[in-house]
Amino acid sequence: MMFGMIHDVMSELIELRRRLLSAALTQGQMAELKSKIASKIDWGNKYADFYNCFFTYSYNFFISWLRFLADYIKLIG
Repeated sequence: MMFGMIHDVMSELIELRRRLLSAALTQGQMAELKSKIASKIDWGNKYADFYNCFFTYSYNFFISWLRFLADYIKLIG
């Protein structure tokens, strides 16, 4: 689901870049397009930070659980 959203945003960014590179824009349109591109990139960075925190937390939890199990096995073994 999330990867589909990222794919859609990346596709839109590619299209926005294509429009930006076509010299058929007024100054106002170019400024609006640059703002839209920056907004899409900010969105991507926000979610990248969220998922990075989520996976880091999950990994740390997993490692803690493994240590707990190892200690428990030593205790009963």
